[in-house]
Amino acid sequence: MPRDPWVHAERGDLRTLQFVAEINPSLLHEPNDKGFDPFFLACREGHLDIVQWLVEEKGANVNAPGAGDVTPLAIANDRHGENSAISAYLRAQGARTTVADAATNSENTADASSAAAEIRSEL
Repeated sequence: MPRDPWVHAERGDLRTLQFVAEINPSLLHEPNDKGFDPFFLACREGHLDIVQWLVEEKGANVNAPGAGDVTPLAIANDRHGENSAISAYLRAQGARTTVADAATNSENTADASSAAAEIRSEL
């Protein structure tokens, strides 16, 4: 079993991700070679159970940007829609659509959509 939390977060394998976290918990907050941590990848792929576990039990920052300063909420909105369960959960946890919004506590969906579209090409 690989000890690669990024792959497990992307694939939605919560059980293995939890096992990896027991061995090396710091990996949960480390970016992969493309600049995305397991939390961001789980948001991108829509794995709500992993997102909830990382936020509620591992202290994931709902506004921590991935590469290109795209927030988890921006990528979740782009991939799954603003009315998706994952986007609703992130908003309920205080997530913002852009890094600037997170800093100023205001919404700016147009900028987030543009940034999310740009980052898709890197994924």
